[in-house]
Amino acid sequence: MTESDSAISVEFTIGEAHPCTSGHFPGMPIVPGAFLLTKVEDAIINAFPGKTISSLKKVKFLNILRPEELASVSLQAKTENLVIFSIESQGTQIASGRAVLASL
Repeated sequence: MTESDSAISVEFTIGEAHPCTSGHFPGMPIVPGAFLLTKVEDAIINAFPGKTISSLKKVKFLNILRPEELASVSLQAKTENLVIFSIESQGTQIASGRAVLASL
């Protein structure tokens, strides 16, 4: 995890054999959007102890992520309970949105 000017970035790679790619799609696997959101959740939980996601807003999936491609989740806290997130790979934005946080 790297941190600069209140922005946090976490890199990840999903292996081709990961169960989330099964059926998405045979011969041309992609990482499902729902699984990408679990990476956002993991990053938020690690970056903001004592917080959980209460809702996601304005989530957009703009491009696909293929297994074995290096990607990163970037987080920027806008307020105590609002985080802007982005997922990027090789200079391409994969997804973006807002996470509304609540205290545990």
